[in-house]
Amino acid sequence: MDSQPDQGAIFYFTAQFQKDSTLAATPQPPMVDCKGKRALVVDDNAMALAVFCNYLEEMSFRVDGVSSGREALALLEQASHQQDPYVVLCIDWLMPELDGLATIELLHRHPAITPPVACIMISAHDQGEMVERVGQRHVDGFLTKPVTPAHLATAIRGILTGDPATHPGSTQPIPPPPDTTRFRGVRILVAEDNEINQQVAREILQEAHIQVEVVGNGALAVDRVLANRHTPYDAILMDIQMPILDGHAATQAILAHCPTLTTPIIAMSANAMKQDIEACVALGMADYVTKPIDVAHLFDTLERLIPRQAWVAPAAGETVEERAPTEATKPPTARWLTNLRPGQLPGLNVTTGLNRINHNAEIYLGLLKKFQHDHQDTAVRLHALWHNHALREAAQLAHAIKGVAGNLGAEEVQAVAGQLEHSLATAPPAATTALLAVFQAALERLLANLATLFAEVERSLEPVAEHAPGAQTEPLDRADLLALRTLLLEKNMRAGKRLTTVLPGLRAAGRVAEAEQLATVMGQLRYDEAVRVVEQLLANEQKP
Repeated sequence: MDSQPDQGAIFYFTAQFQKDSTLAATPQPPMVDCKGKRALVVDDNAMALAVFCNYLEEMSFRVDGVSSGREALALLEQASHQQDPYVVLCIDWLMPELDGLATIELLHRHPAITPPVACIMISAHDQGEMVERVGQRHVDGFLTKPVTPAHLATAIRGILTGDPATHPGSTQPIPPPPDTTRFRGVRILVAEDNEINQQVAREILQEAHIQVEVVGNGALAVDRVLANRHTPYDAILMDIQMPILDGHAATQAILAHCPTLTTPIIAMSANAMKQDIEACVALGMADYVTKPIDVAHLFDTLERLIPRQAWVAPAAGETVEERAPTEATKPPTARWLTNLRPGQLPGLNVTTGLNRINHNAEIYLGLLKKFQHDHQDTAVRLHALWHNHALREAAQLAHAIKGVAGNLGAEEVQAVAGQLEHSLATAPPAATTALLAVFQAALERLLANLATLFAEVERSLEPVAEHAPGAQTEPLDRADLLALRTLLLEKNMRAGKRLTTVLPGLRAAGRVAEAEQLATVMGQLRYDEAVRVVEQLLANEQKP
């Protein structure tokens, strides 16, 4: 160390590290200096426009945002005339008057406009449909809403550097679903306080044959890690904002109590700005995944961080079951949901929501019902917190609903909640008051659309109702009740599928009230109440 008064100190040290052989298999896109470069965002949705502008500003771009193709062409022409052209154009596909594709075609034909290096088409529609319908006409990349900062940064870097490994352009094939069978035998602890986010994470991981344990706050995560220090987890997924002990404090406690722990702790958060990621790395976290969860990115991260010896290969001759059902074998609810037309339920991207949970329509419907049940009064609660100057609590509530809405594909509520969270911390009172009204309107639209969705699903199932006149039903099976109870105690969302085998027997046995009660509480994921109903049914079955 060299130190001089009033001039500071210089520290020297030598460290030796072993090269990580897995890094070569996970190429990272070259870094690009975006500072001072110009970016233009075009989106007719004010909230989405603000979100994308914020993302690009965090990447050090000089950003302009407009709400129409005509305005975009005017700015592009002006920038070219000033010899300060835009480098990146992020444009929504479906807009009134002049859509994204028409705008891009016009700018490429305009003699006075220098086309941006990167033209990225963005839409709430499925990426495969977008690529198929838009084609390769001057579009360099495609992104499907909701877009995380990491997705956008990777797309821009891939295009600007010409890196084919990360370039999301139309010449690249749509990636196949991730191979999750490689994670058999892996044990993961998930620390997450929100029940919907818990269930999404559980479903994603269990579908990959991963053994999952879930706790609801950081203090419980610390206790669970210490209790398993002799048989440590293979990875820990740690939410950042949690009650009692948040993700930062829990990570510090775990590393303090277990200084030799090699289990990677992976941060999970709906906030993914540079400073958020740097704070997690500084605490000793191994990596960072954003919410809503990008399934492919999550599995890539796990594959890179979990040692190979933790994996259990399939036994010789064992085959992996096919999980993708055919149209004929899909349950009626799944067929109805997957046949929805884009935009049929404004504000809810069903394709995105189903992708988050491996296309399990029954579970997705249950999560939406729980969201409807849990968030009827969220706007009122936010207004009350704001009125009482409880800004931190209000920001935490906005953050929570932002993550949940993103996981379900409720994109409008997700975007407005994100803006509200930011506004509560930085904006003047008038702006926040206005955003609270926008959030309330967006949430009310979503809840109304969910009510429509549930009614339509019920109506679609009427032709195959279990108790049509003359239908044969199986008697109540105690084994089915016991199996349902076990799944409920595990908070396993496959309990919903088991329920479909239990309800006919309950109704045939005259337990109609209990059947309706069970269907209601399980539809809202109130599993503790469902356990009590099942246990009462089991007790009644034992009586002479």
